[in-house]
This record gives sequence, C-alpha cells and structure tokens, in this order.
Amino acid sequence: MIRSIAAVLCLAAVAPVSSAQESDIAKGLKNLAEMHRIASAIELRRTLAGTTQMRLPPDPWGTPYDVQETTSGYRIVSAGSDLKFDEMVALTSEQFDGLEGDIVLEDGRLVRSNRNWLYSRIAGNADASPALEQLRQAEIDHAVMRIPAMKMLTGVKATAMAMQMVASYIDQNKTAPPPELSRDAWGTPLRIDLNPDGTYRIVSASADRKFDEESWTRPPAPNTGEDIIFENGKVTRQVNEAEVMRTGTIRAAAIPQPPDPSLEGGRWLRVREGITAPVPVQRVEPVYPDEYRRAHVTGIVVLEVAISESGTIEDVSILKSLAPGLDMAAADAVRKWTFKPAMQDGKPVPVLFNLTINFKLK
Repeated sequence: MIRSIAAVLCLAAVAPVSSAQESDIAKGLKNLAEMHRIASAIELRRTLAGTTQMRLPPDPWGTPYDVQETTSGYRIVSAGSDLKFDEMVALTSEQFDGLEGDIVLEDGRLVRSNRNWLYSRIAGNADASPALEQLRQAEIDHAVMRIPAMKMLTGVKATAMAMQMVASYIDQNKTAPPPELSRDAWGTPLRIDLNPDGTYRIVSASADRKFDEESWTRPPAPNTGEDIIFENGKVTRQVNEAEVMRTGTIRAAAIPQPPDPSLEGGRWLRVREGITAPVPVQRVEPVYPDEYRRAHVTGIVVLEVAISESGTIEDVSILKSLAPGLDMAAADAVRKWTFKPAMQDGKPVPVLFNLTINFKLK
C-alpha cells in the first residue's frame, strides 16, 4: 500500500511510448495502464491542489487521449489502433474483441474495454507479460488512490517534497521564494519564517488548510490535518503514515469492469426441466492476488461457463465483475474445474451454467 502512495506522486509523468518492436497485445495492455494512471492523477488533483501536472502522453499508437473534465466527473477515451474516435461506439458499455475500438474510462471505472480479450491472448507472448504486470499495478494503484485517506497521505508526501524545494531555494538565494512557488499540496501558502542568521522554519497547514500554532510543540495525532514543519534542512513535525493507516479506514472499493457478452447460442443448452445440472467433480480455488488482499477488496464474481458433454470447461464469460485482477483469477481457476456433465434423456449434453466465486478475507 505504501508503495502505491509513492508511485502516485509520479503519476502524471510521461510514460515511455511502445516501440515498433512491441506486440500489438502489449500496446493494448499499456494503453489500459496509461488510462488508469491518467485517471489516478485526475482523482488526486481533485482532492489536492497543484500536485499533478497533467502532461499527457499519446496512446501507444500515437493518438492523444480525449480527456474531458467537468465539476461532477471526468471521461478518458482512447481511439485504439485504428486512430479514430467513434462517438457512437464510445457510448456503449461492454467488453469487446480487438484493438480498433474506442476504450472509455469514466469517473474511475472502465465502461468500454477490451481488457478481457487482451488477457486471453497473452500466453507465450514475451512482450505482453511485463505489460500485463504494469497494467495490474496501475489498476490497483487506481483503486487505492480512490481511498480518501490515501489521497491525503499522498498530499503529506507531496507537501514534504514541496518544502524541500523551498528549503533548497532559501539555501541558494538566502531569501524566501515567491508565493506561487511556495504552496503545499492542498494549495495553501506555506508559512515561512526566515531568520537573520540563516535559520528558517517552513510550516504547512496540511489537509485542513488551517494553521494551529498551539499544536507545534506536540507530537502530531494520526490525522492528515496536522500541521507539517520543516526546519533547517529536515522535517521536524509530520504525521505518522503507518499510524494513520492503522487507525483509518484503508479499504479500497472494488472497481468493476463491463461484463463480457453471454455465450448464448450454438450448441449450448440451458439447465431447465428435463435437463439435470452439471455437478462439480474437481474444484480449483482461485489465487487471491496479494495486492487486492492487502487493499481489502472483497466481493463476488459471477461467471457463465460452457461445460461440454465430457464435463470440461470450453469457455468462460464474466457476467458480473468485481475488479479486473479478481475477475481473471476467478476465470483462470474455473477453467481447471471438471464436472459430471448435464444430462438429458440419459445422455450428456453441453450446457451453459453460472458460477459465483466469492473473494473474502479470512
């Protein structure tokens, strides 16, 4: 979790654009990761002030992202590999196949995505594996950055960095910097006391934007509204991040993605009168990704599975998403299940069957 806070301080930095040698699948994964990084930077900027400079890179195919912000929300759109925005397509909420369609991330969550299709094509792709890890980290960083306490802790870190820059200015120029260069992460002007002997004190009002001089001689409570003090080259008063995390509500909300299309059609039947349900013979428990466990993301994933006459899983569709990493963990595990097949008139038949996978902390 601490790693996520530090990483977000650099969220708006330009990420390297994919090289010509990288696979299209890797580009698709990097595109999604970049969209999550942009969303995280927007989320942070809406809580703090002046901590994120939105220097947006183009997408991996060279097209600028379409970023729209209002007072009530934001929308990020990627044109995809065809380099063309399609406003009508972008209004739909779905998972789609391929790299050409628009991808839409709106107010913190994907509403149109090819993530599941990309995931299904990474096997044996050397370029895709590191790109997938980057995407996974960007997704969990984004989920964590939506926690109010984490945004505030990021503000504490960013303020300490701003104070260090002000101190460097004082050391070099023997005077305080202009007001526009001496604000904390919440946009409040830093209080700077510069003495004739060259010693100085820099104070941030912190998250509550109010200075409390009476508190300066006391250790700070585990509250991000506590004043921060930087004196003569070092921070002398700052909230204990670990204590804030221990006493606060550090629980990331799940960010679901749009569902896959149903597997309806073809030879697949539904369990109904006259067709007995398949029965699991071998179950494989999903791997609960550590990053989601640490962030306390819990809930259910609902899968639609196509079970053959022999009782094996031929296809999986995600009908109800919890979060991308958990969706994939559930689908990967269920693909290894085997069943006593569904029966009709004494014969095994292929059916579609819904399964619910529950991720919970023990």
